[in-house]
Amino acid sequence: APPLRQSAAVGGAARARQPANSEQGTQAGHASPALRPPERQGRAAFLKAVGRGHPVWYSPSTMHGTDSRLRWEELSRRRVATCPIFDVYSAERRSPGGQTGEFWFLAAPDWVTVVPVLRGEGGKESFLMVRQFRHGAEAITTEFPAGLIERGEEPRDAALRELREETGYEAGRLVLLSALLPNPAFMTNRCFTFLAEELAPAGPPVPDALEYLDAEEISVRDVEAAMGTGELVNAFTVMALQSFQRFRAGAA
Repeated sequence: APPLRQSAAVGGAARARQPANSEQGTQAGHASPALRPPERQGRAAFLKAVGRGHPVWYSPSTMHGTDSRLRWEELSRRRVATCPIFDVYSAERRSPGGQTGEFWFLAAPDWVTVVPVLRGEGGKESFLMVRQFRHGAEAITTEFPAGLIERGEEPRDAALRELREETGYEAGRLVLLSALLPNPAFMTNRCFTFLAEELAPAGPPVPDALEYLDAEEISVRDVEAAMGTGELVNAFTVMALQSFQRFRAGAA
């Protein structure tokens, strides 16, 4: 692999744009009830579970008293547009109270993010990250290696592939850190985050034809200090760092 650039801090202002669309319902005069803990679980237990980072919204015991009150029934669905990286759908759905509405969503492939950790002299740890131009924000960002999971590909295999393609490194150890929903309001996919350790160079990076990126080694301390500022503003990189920190805290 080519020599990695050493970076102490990631600067530059990234200009982000808010999505122009979100899940839209056409029903009128129907206000959503205030969010509250499920009836069959006390508030203290609910907050304690949230504090531990447990996915309480998927727990069968938590959802016992809320599914029928919150779940919508799909009446019809149609594909509106097909794009290289997602399809646009419109669905008519009926609420538990009988209202109907049209909702729009994006059907996209699952994604994967890799948190590669390099260990130097004295055990000092650094992240292996990539800098590239992002067309949505029209800005250069610094991120963890990431990409789409190809059809029929396992998330773990996609993580190893993206790491090799974008950095030229292979991992001897891979740990699943999280499997999150990027935006459940109008997207259907998941994002898997893996910790990659025991890294070894395997040759030059082999990015896609339209990918232009630089691999950089940045100390874990500097990334933690600067995350959410400058070029470190990709939300999935922020979430990946949080998953890494939670994993390390649990393993300590």
